[in-house]
Amino acid sequence: MEIVLLLLLLAAVAVWYRFWYASSRRKTQQLKSSGLVRVDEVHKRYRHLPLGNLGILHKIKDGQRVQVIFPSLTADEDVDYIYSWHDLRVVRPVLERPKDGDEAWLRATGIAALIEERLQLEPEITKLKKYHHKLGELLDLVDESEEHLEQQDTLAVTHTQVGYLLEQAKLLEQQYVDLIKVTLREALIRSELEDFNPDLRPEERRDLNSRYQEIRAEYQVWKRVAHTFPELPSVL
Repeated sequence: MEIVLLLLLLAAVAVWYRFWYASSRRKTQQLKSSGLVRVDEVHKRYRHLPLGNLGILHKIKDGQRVQVIFPSLTADEDVDYIYSWHDLRVVRPVLERPKDGDEAWLRATGIAALIEERLQLEPEITKLKKYHHKLGELLDLVDESEEHLEQQDTLAVTHTQVGYLLEQAKLLEQQYVDLIKVTLREALIRSELEDFNPDLRPEERRDLNSRYQEIRAEYQVWKRVAHTFPELPSVL
């Protein structure tokens, strides 16, 4: 009798584990597909988040721990990214646009796109800096060598072009930061003022969206130019 009960218990545990594993896997897939997530009771850990409990999925560890990015503003109104770990059970995917026209959701999706592109730009800038520095070192070596003196002009031109491209990338990154800052500030104001109508006025939303489209177009042009240098590694 005891053996039978033990076998039944083991069978029940096996069924529960399969259900739990399948459920966890399905939820992690939904989170990855969504990108934008809600974290239950995050306000208990962080206060004054412009987007409330909405965050951007960053990574999932061991299928049970989820790292979420919460964009925020410092006391000096600089953009800050809070990288926060949470249990899978308290993180929910935002798979569809809310039917009630959730303005926080609209702002979050826009900010998520801005942050994603800005984070993609950062490693490109780092690689450009290294490439520009390497070209400078090669120029110094060529200056000291008569044998490779004929390569000096080519290296000098490339060094100048990459330097210009690097400056453009820095300016583009700052434009992303400025637009993220403006959007976060507007979101924070609306979340802090209880009696304020939380709906973003249509003309304001159009202005922000128009500015985003301009910056995104500049980013696409920058990428095409950056990829004309065959030695430049690319993460895109």
